Amino acid sequence: MTQKELQDRLKSYAIVIVKFAESLPDTLGFRTVRNQIVRCGPSAAANYRAACRLRTSEVNQVTILNINWKSLRKN
Repeated sequence: MTQKELQDRLKSYAIVIVKFAESLPDTLGFRTVRNQIVRCGPSAAANYRAACRLRTSEVNQVTILNINWKSLRKN
């Protein structure tokens, strides 16, 4: 998978997450869950994009991507 393909896939994932969150009922409990989903879900795309734009060594980029992967698995 190329860098562009992964960026596109993460962007699509973010869109799906937001649409899912919008489909949740508008009750107090679901509002809290929805807000958390909307904050955390799309962050994978943003973090990957930031890591790709960095002008750092490959080791630093891998470290950042590993942190992003761990964060994504928690969601």
